[in-house]
Amino acid sequence: MNDVVNLPRPWSERQRETLRDFLRHAAQRAQQEVEIQTTFVQQDQAIDKEFREVRQKLDHAFHAARQRAVTEFETRQAEALSS
Repeated sequence: MNDVVNLPRPWSERQRETLRDFLRHAAQRAQQEVEIQTTFVQQDQAIDKEFREVRQKLDHAFHAARQRAVTEFETRQAEALSS
C-alpha cells in the first residue's frame, strides 16, 4: 500500500510558520505606513500651496476692489463739494 498518512504537523513547526507570517505582515504594514505618511505629506503640501495661491488671489482682488471703491468715493465727494 502506498497510502500517505496525513499526520498533523508538529506544534513547533506551526509556531515557526505563524511567526514568519506575523513578521511578514509586520514588515508589509511598516512599508504601507511609510507610503501612507508620504502620500499624506505630499497631499497636505499640495493643498496648502493651493490654499496660499487662492488666498493671495483673493487678497489682491479685495485690495483692488477696495482701492476702486475708495477712489470712486473720493471722486464723488470731490464733485459734491465742488458743486
